[in-house]
Amino acid sequence: MDIDTTLSQCDFGETVGDECHKLSYTRKQGMENLSDYSEEVQETFLMRARIAHQQDKTNMTICMHHSKMYGNVFERKFNKCCNIFNSHKAKAKGCHIITLRLAKQLISQKGIDVIPGWQLCRNCFHKARKEEENDEPAEAGDEIDYEITEFERDATKEAARGVMNTSFEELAVSPIKTHGLSKQRKINEAKGKIDRACASIEERVAAAIDVDCEELKRKDP
Repeated sequence: MDIDTTLSQCDFGETVGDECHKLSYTRKQGMENLSDYSEEVQETFLMRARIAHQQDKTNMTICMHHSKMYGNVFERKFNKCCNIFNSHKAKAKGCHIITLRLAKQLISQKGIDVIPGWQLCRNCFHKARKEEENDEPAEAGDEIDYEITEFERDATKEAARGVMNTSFEELAVSPIKTHGLSKQRKINEAKGKIDRACASIEERVAAAIDVDCEELKRKDP
């Protein structure tokens, strides 16, 4: 399927100078109003495109391609700590996605250049939370509310699925699909994926070492 050349550019593509309606992340082409999304998602998209202060989001449009690019796909591209505090010289694995709220807090109060969807390692995450806690002192005995929003929770799940699906693609295992599945079917789906992934790994390791898969299954005497 080719790009429909009759479709005009969306405001995101025009502002950042990126081609619209590409089929890299979605098979759908078309235009949406940014206002169709929640305020939180609108802010997230604008910050990820780095046009939050350049655009009046009223009547802004976004194509399907950029909706995916700055949405679910964005988190999949970042699996290393962004090291916003310059705490470590070597690259560290990211294990905490920076939420919109935390990003806005670090930008407004610390002037740190950070984008929601980037990741932090455990140490940097704790430091970021400490910075947030220091800026919002609580009364004695009170707990800081760190409840994440539904969008942030879904983004974390989607990022995890993206990482697994990338690995599954290498193992010739079909991608994870959970939409519309009951809890029991999700459990069965997980078990099936694990079995198929293990079988694929076994075959590949056997081929790499040049042994028969059946020999690996035999118990040692």
